[in-house]
Amino acid sequence: MGMFDHVRCRYRLPDPEAQNFAFQTKSLPEQLLDEYEITEDGRLLHQAFDTRWEENTAAPLGFYLHRENCRWEPVDFSGELEIHTSSGEPGRGGAWYSYLVEFDQGKVVGLQHGPGHGILLPSPPLSKASTTR
Repeated sequence: MGMFDHVRCRYRLPDPEAQNFAFQTKSLPEQLLDEYEITEDGRLLHQAFDTRWEENTAAPLGFYLHRENCRWEPVDFSGELEIHTSSGEPGRGGAWYSYLVEFDQGKVVGLQHGPGHGILLPSPPLSKASTTR
């Protein structure tokens, strides 16, 4: 499975029903479960923090990590960013949404459907009890 980053896309998508979905990507150089946003005007932003470690023997890992000074910083990314997600509830079917977003110096220059976009995801088979009525 591996790591990935989260992306919120405020930039206009070709499928209005997907506009408020939360997306994932593995297209950025480091996948550390970071938060990114594509703004309405097509800029790529990264959520940054100042971090501070506090040793504490009562903490599960022996320390606490404090994130302070949360801010959104522009990302000077050039290349293709694939973002994807699915609709529906887990295990109940739905559809796959995938987009390829082309960036030049942190600004969207193109957007198209990505691999597998629109595929209907399978629903679990009906149980024998629900089919014999």
